[in-house]
Amino acid sequence: NVTDAAADADRENIQGLLSNAEGGPMFGTLRHEMGKTMNYNLAVFRDQQGMETALSDIREVRERYRSVYVPDKGKTFNTNLLFTIELGFMFDCAESVALSGLERKESRGAHTRTDMPDRDDENWLKHILVKNSVDGPALEHLPVVITDWKPEVRSY
Repeated sequence: NVTDAAADADRENIQGLLSNAEGGPMFGTLRHEMGKTMNYNLAVFRDQQGMETALSDIREVRERYRSVYVPDKGKTFNTNLLFTIELGFMFDCAESVALSGLERKESRGAHTRTDMPDRDDENWLKHILVKNSVDGPALEHLPVVITDWKPEVRSY
């Protein structure tokens, strides 16, 4: 159930996006910059320095997003607005990837740290959960429940 307060907040957010002044960055430019830092610094092979760079870049681009310019002011089938809203949510995902990658001090699965190439089941056989808090993203660790597939180093 969507509360009236949540719906009002979303309407206010959309109106804010539509009222940003011409001359602000376009969503495509910001999306390209975020994608570039994700591809260069947060792909499968990553390291501490690259992930720190990515986190800084993501936060800088997110700050610029506050003044993003949406040229189409229409209220029907406005793909410019839709893509701009989606980009706002992508920042949450990108920041979660960077923070959880920095938190995990090992290589595991599709997270291969070139500066920490070994797997560490003793300390890192756990899930990292990212939650929203008033201070921003908060990380929690959850235990892994092992069922059919026992942890082991795999080679592909």
